[in-house]
Amino acid sequence: MNAATKIKSALVFSLALNLFFVAAIGGAVLRWIIVEWMFEEQSGQQHGMRFVTEALPSEQRGAFRNALRAARSESQHDVQAAREGRREVARLLSAPVFNPQDAEAAAARTRAADMAVRSRAESAVISFAATLSAEQRQVLADALIQHGPLHVPASSPAAPTQLSGGAHGGNN
Repeated sequence: MNAATKIKSALVFSLALNLFFVAAIGGAVLRWIIVEWMFEEQSGQQHGMRFVTEALPSEQRGAFRNALRAARSESQHDVQAAREGRREVARLLSAPVFNPQDAEAAAARTRAADMAVRSRAESAVISFAATLSAEQRQVLADALIQHGPLHVPASSPAAPTQLSGGAHGGNN
């Protein structure tokens, strides 16, 4: 092999290696940009009562958390009953011999426990709201709509307008 061929081979190898590095760095940068973009998109869609507390003024956060903590501690029995009920429903649904009455009874017990938990949480929020001024209640309501249980996704259909008429009922 002569010197010119060795130099050409080295240049081709160097070019291929540099191209590989440029592609790797470009891919990493692109992935980083996409991940950052997705994180920003999701950050506006955070839901849960902990995000509701962040919207409240600092002096009210502690009182709101305490009210929710008290409701949660009062609901521990119902939370456990609902969890066990879901396990029971799953077990009954997968049993070799299916008994619809037993499955419905287990589902009803689970539903009742879930509703008891929800009722306590809602009562705690309402009791807390009763201690606030109108402006503070508006902040709470806005936070509950944006992050909490009052949130309705923008893409969800408006139930009242669909139920009032439509193809299957109403006064046609």
